[in-house]
Amino acid sequence: TKRAGVMVMGRTTFATIGRALPGRKTIVYSHQAVDIDGVEVTDEAPANLIQQLHRQGYNEVAICGGSAIYTQFMLAGVVDELYLTVEPVLFGNGVPLFAGQLQERLLLLETRQLNDNAILLHYEVQK
Repeated sequence: TKRAGVMVMGRTTFATIGRALPGRKTIVYSHQAVDIDGVEVTDEAPANLIQQLHRQGYNEVAICGGSAIYTQFMLAGVVDELYLTVEPVLFGNGVPLFAGQLQERLLLLETRQLNDNAILLHYEVQK
């Protein structure tokens, strides 16, 4: 995420982290204000936000959070690549990666073992 230069995250994810991330612009996607140094808050439409960030010179933006923010950005058509970390944790149930059904197709570009228990999957979103 440091390579991207910008981290956009949902309110719930930010509540878990609770601070600006060093070495990158930190944006919280929310309707509620957050008064923490180095953190910007926006409720701008995803396509508009990405355009604004591109005008500011950011060519890569990392989206971090849960199914709501992932779905918003996927439905807006602004996601080019998807990185998924697979951890071997067994749940009886859980939260889906995306809210609802998406029509996008993914092309697997790379798999990488991160450690003894985790794999990173890198996909390109087919448009």
